Amino acid sequence: MWEVIPNYFKDEKRCIRCGCCVTICPVDAIRMMPDEKGVVRPSYEKYKCIRCNRCTDACEIFENYMLGGSE
Repeated sequence: MWEVIPNYFKDEKRCIRCGCCVTICPVDAIRMMPDEKGVVRPSYEKYKCIRCNRCTDACEIFENYMLGGSE
């Protein structure tokens, strides 16, 4: 089952779709896929994800979001 961006990333509109999360995932659980509006965004297979957090560690947007920073 593929979901658009993990639930803990609460503001997926801030994603710039750079693909760093796709590249760094060690188990290939993230792919760039169109959402319900046709916008290509990172999506993850929750049963394949091992919760290593490499994707969030690599994501500058996620880091700013978690720290309360601005775009």
